[in-house]
Order: sequence, then C-alpha cells, then structure tokens
Amino acid sequence: MADGADGTGGEMSEEYPGGCVCGAVRYVWRPGVRFKSNACHCTDCQMRSGSSFALQQTVRLEDFEVSGEMAEGGFTQPSGARARLYNCPKCHSRIYGTNDLRPGIAIIRAGTFDHNSTITPDIHVWTRSKQPWIVIPEGAVALETQPDSADGWSELVSASSS
Repeated sequence: MADGADGTGGEMSEEYPGGCVCGAVRYVWRPGVRFKSNACHCTDCQMRSGSSFALQQTVRLEDFEVSGEMAEGGFTQPSGARARLYNCPKCHSRIYGTNDLRPGIAIIRAGTFDHNSTITPDIHVWTRSKQPWIVIPEGAVALETQPDSADGWSELVSASSS
C-alpha cells in the first residue's frame, strides 16, 4: 500500500477503492488518516462473515465515500453500543459498519477493497475465541478480548500507537 497505508502509520496518500460482489455499490477510501487494520476472531464475526475471522479497516467517515444504494441493519452489541451494518441490497455483501460509541468512524470489511491482498492485520482481537489452527504472527498485537471503551479502541488502532 501507499505511504502511511502499509502499517507505518501517518497519512495515506492514495485512494483505495472497493465495492460489493455485484458492483452495485462502490466506495473509495480517500487520502487522510491511516488507522491500523485488525482481524476480529470473535464468534459474532465468525458467524457474520462465514469465516474464521473478519478482516477490518477502521476509517474516518469523512475520508470514506460510498456510491450506490445501501441497505441498513443493526443490533445492540454486548457492550450496549448500537451497531449499524451497511450492505448491498442486491448481493447482500456487507461493506461497512458503524457504532454509536465511535461517532465519525466506520469499519470497512477489508475483503471488499479492490486490492485487499495489500491489507495485513496489525492487530488481532478476541483471540480467546480464534480457531485453534490460526497462528498469530510474531510481533502482532493480540488481545484476548477487545478494548472496553471508545478511547481504548482509538488508542489501539491509531497509527501512532505501538
């Protein structure tokens, strides 16, 4: 990825496009603040993704632009936060989510980026429920659960924290 989007922190200098499987929804992550990506191994993410973890990229909503019709769903998380999930209404690909405890922030499902092979998780959360065959890379940040506050999440995913 470009300057600042390769895990080095700081500002990113390129746009990163993505979208749903059928192409009805497209988005672009514009240059701006770079946050660390994460792999969430919680059982909710395993069930929602149909996989062993969800690869996620935190972005500021002001750096994220979506085109195409979106369907919205939601649920209350165990923390009490209200989550909103945004999907393509045609192919039902989940594109991103928001959380009322983290205003101005979206979590993109990183597999929806056009060049998703460039995303490597910097952080692994909910490792206590990860599949036993998954090996967390040496040196990666790994938490048994997750931060218990919005400030804790901000500190964890900020590019300047290590």
